[in-house]
Amino acid sequence: MNFIQDLYEMTSKNIGYDIAYDVFKIVLGFVIAKVGYELIYMKRWWGGWKIKVQDGTTNLVTRNISPAVAKRVMSDGSDFSVFVKGVASTFFWVNHSDMSLEQANKTGLLQVDSDNKLIIIDKAHNPASPQKTNITNEQVMEKLLELEAKLNTEK
Repeated sequence: MNFIQDLYEMTSKNIGYDIAYDVFKIVLGFVIAKVGYELIYMKRWWGGWKIKVQDGTTNLVTRNISPAVAKRVMSDGSDFSVFVKGVASTFFWVNHSDMSLEQANKTGLLQVDSDNKLIIIDKAHNPASPQKTNITNEQVMEKLLELEAKLNTEK
């Protein structure tokens, strides 16, 4: 009976240290896994991507793409289309309905160079608008301001 009581006292005194040590091991394992994932996997495979908007040979902008965004965009076709159109929309209206990876090199509007981790959007290869409208962004903004002024005067 004395042996069991001594064993109980030894384990009860060290149980706090044992739990703290186990929690420390779990946290350390998580930190090592997270750092390994971010630094080794994400940066090595998805880091270094750039997107470039140009008009013929004139470079309009070159932007870096973060590894998380590059992974999301390159692995999902719908995200790719939205991302590319979002970057291009700052400079011109994209008249192409589907900017998928499969159709990237067909029109010349979009080029994806996986070896150099580069996406190129070329305004010079933007197809003609199917609606043949001559409405500019300035005209749209002018009309919106007119509507806003009309709404403000009605209040």
